[in-house]
Amino acid sequence: MNKISELQANQGKIEVEGTIIALKPPRTFNRFGKEGKVRNGTLKDDSGEMEISLWNEQADQVNAGDAIKISNGWVSEYQGKLQISTGKFGKLDILEKGAIPTVGASPLSEKPTVPPKPVLVEEDVNEPPRKEFDYGVTDDQEGLDKERDEDSDDISIEEENFD
Repeated sequence: MNKISELQANQGKIEVEGTIIALKPPRTFNRFGKEGKVRNGTLKDDSGEMEISLWNEQADQVNAGDAIKISNGWVSEYQGKLQISTGKFGKLDILEKGAIPTVGASPLSEKPTVPPKPVLVEEDVNEPPRKEFDYGVTDDQEGLDKERDEDSDDISIEEENFD
């Protein structure tokens, strides 16, 4: 299990557990003629916090306050900040809905510490638009591109003779 404070840009095959402490509203985009969704937020563990990108169905599955685990995840860098996501091959599991574990609390404590409530962060209208990254071509897209390339070379126009 990795700690957020130990993660570096372009690091893959990471496994991390943490709590979503803030989420921005989801945004939709169009790529290769398909509509997608992305939602950014903040993931926190006992060593620190990092931005998280939730893609497509993940954007609707996770809420602020949820404890999650990312397996086989990927860390990237955007505008000088590290971001974690499941990447192309990773997996996101929700460990507990609405759980905000208290860092450093002893299980034998008589009085549990009340954690702060999660915050839903409004989108910053002054934030520059996010750059879309090409994470590779899917098998379906590769097949379409191959068909287009093959078709473009074979185009011929035949004239009909009406004599």
